[in-house]
Amino acid sequence: MYNRNIKIYRGVDNRIDLQVRNSDEKAADTTGSTLVFNLVERETQTLVAKKDCVTVAASTGKYYVTLTQS
Repeated sequence: MYNRNIKIYRGVDNRIDLQVRNSDEKAADTTGSTLVFNLVERETQTLVAKKDCVTVAASTGKYYVTLTQS
């Protein structure tokens, strides 16, 4: 699993596209699974937001989550 810094901007909806991959770096079939996106604050490691991901194509592990201003 890779962690990347993601920039979130205020005043606009931020869409984050996600791709689930297996240990061989191939697209994973996530049919029947529910993914949850957790946004954690960098310094304190506290949970800022928790949202269910929207499925684009479960057979190829593609999802997205939209973070709104609220």
